[in-house]
Order: sequence, then structure tokens, then C-alpha cells
Amino acid sequence: MDAYCGETLNKNYISLLFRGGAADFIRRHRRTKAIGGILGHYGFSTNVRGDAVTARLSKRTQAETESRLEMVGRLFQFFRQMDAAMKSEETASRMQEAFIREDFAFAGERAQQAEPG
Repeated sequence: MDAYCGETLNKNYISLLFRGGAADFIRRHRRTKAIGGILGHYGFSTNVRGDAVTARLSKRTQAETESRLEMVGRLFQFFRQMDAAMKSEETASRMQEAFIREDFAFAGERAQQAEPG
């Protein structure tokens, strides 16, 4: 990741590359698709190719750039070693949705699983 965050709007940017992992290629690809979807949700331009995602956000206010930098930090921690958990496309989508709603402990997932039905 490379970034600049200051008072000059035109200089502010975040650029990142996320790739690789310990799981098989399909699970790594699912993880990068989920990460790309999240970054897109937060206004980044993204490119997912194989098990790599590149993303860029530029020309935002200092406050917005700071906020996005914090989100990227949470994203990296949230998806750390999650490639092994990407058993299906549905799992990847649920993790993406959980992150966007800031359900980092998957409390919503556990509540849905506990509901009779």
C-alpha cells in the first residue's frame, strides 16, 4: 500500500495491491473478489485478476482519505488468512457483506444460523 493524506485534495491518494495466500488458487481468487467488492463499495477503482486485486482512490478530502485508510487497515486484518475459509462463492459474498455492515465478529451470521427455519 502507498498513500498520501494531507490538506491538498489533488495530492491525496491510496494505492494498494493485495495478492497471494496459503490456500488454493480458487479460494485466494474468491478472497480477492470479496476484497475488490468491498473496496469498490468504498469508492476505490479496482481490478481483480486471478488472486490479485489492485485498487486506487484519489482526490478525496483529508478526512475521507483518513477514513478510507482506517477501513483498509480493518480490511487487511479482517481478511488475514481468510482465503482458507472461502469454501464457496456464497461464503465469500457473506464475508463481503459482513465487512460492509461492520459485523467483524459475524454476529449476524450466527443469529441467522440460530433462527429456526
